[in-house]
Amino acid sequence: MHFPRKLVVSLGVLLFSTVWAQIAVPPAGLSSITPAEMYAHVAFLAADEMKGRDTPSPELTRAAQYIAAEFASYGLSPVGPNGSYLVPFRMERIALSSPNSLVVIEAGTERAFSIKEDFVPIHLSGSRQAEGAVVFAGYGITAPEFGYDDYRDLDASGKFVLVMTQEPQEKDSTSIFDGAKDTEYCKILTKAQIAIDHGAVGLLLV
Repeated sequence: MHFPRKLVVSLGVLLFSTVWAQIAVPPAGLSSITPAEMYAHVAFLAADEMKGRDTPSPELTRAAQYIAAEFASYGLSPVGPNGSYLVPFRMERIALSSPNSLVVIEAGTERAFSIKEDFVPIHLSGSRQAEGAVVFAGYGITAPEFGYDDYRDLDASGKFVLVMTQEPQEKDSTSIFDGAKDTEYCKILTKAQIAIDHGAVGLLLV
């Protein structure tokens, strides 16, 4: 996981809000929160030397230690074990087993796709073999509350559904979904569950 830049800015707002909520009268030190100070935090966490703070990486650990030190300097109460600002958690890595293959047969011509070059199994993929015809299902969305259904008049039973990422009018403030905001229908898990509900044997996401 990476800490996006907007998260760093939100962190500063969160710290500001926390101090304000706990003290009715703004403390004199509040004036020390300046654009220059906030920029310094962003500049440190987003510096080229941090290499994107990959997970895991020494740079991500360094970023965590930096944020913990800032929390301590602001006098925030730690919530981690033994009075630490760092909370440990487990992260499971998903490895691709062998074989992984994707083959498309069209008009008697077989085409094999190369893993990691032409396709990559998503984290929801099952460890089994499946075959079936391919049908295009738009964005792969069935949303009765919005009066929208990509599966209307489409028989997906026993087939692979080819769907696009995101949702219609994703950058349109007048979208029937939630304006320019993403809804649950953008999520791969939601698209996969909808495909399952329509009897599909597989999901191809493009």
